[in-house]
Amino acid sequence: TGKYLREQAGAAHIDTANGEQLSFSNVLLLFHNVNYYHSATETTFSLDTESGGDGYCYTGGGVTPIHWSYNADGTLSITDDNGDSILLNRGKTYIGMLRITDSASLIAK
Repeated sequence: TGKYLREQAGAAHIDTANGEQLSFSNVLLLFHNVNYYHSATETTFSLDTESGGDGYCYTGGGVTPIHWSYNADGTLSITDDNGDSILLNRGKTYIGMLRITDSASLIAK
């Protein structure tokens, strides 16, 4: 289909509105820091989405290492290693937030 298909727990992630597997024209994997807070009864966490970081952009069948940050107006900036903006394909984009500690085990291909 020329799209990136979403799976969950090893099976197709189905859109209940139309019964089709979720598909995207672009996938952004953004690495971030996580802070964990433990109490006697639960563990909670917060994602650091303000500091920006590195990641990968999958679009058009290829992958590009990226740098991401949020602008003062709340928009997301995505640039390559040269600081140039990344262009995405028209269509839906999936944004996945991953712990920075997971970046060493991810193979981008």
